[in-house]
Amino acid sequence: MKNPKRAPVDWPAMMALCHELYLQSCVGGNLHIALDDGNLGDDDLQFCLDLCLKEGDGLGEEIARKMLAMSPYQRKKLYVKVDRADW
Repeated sequence: MKNPKRAPVDWPAMMALCHELYLQSCVGGNLHIALDDGNLGDDDLQFCLDLCLKEGDGLGEEIARKMLAMSPYQRKKLYVKVDRADW
């Protein structure tokens, strides 16, 4: 069974959120294991989301929720874009 089709990603908006996160923490904050290390599975992102909720990290929560809604390809694309960003 194929993965359900995912909604298109607003890449400029998503990159703006990630840029804001990296302004707060140069290592990706509570999303470090995803955005810096490339652990992009549902369990990894759920871990990040839970950590954001526990610590009251609204920006991290928003990014984690958006990433959970992405396809694996979209997540990898975001990871590469963040890695190559010149902030």
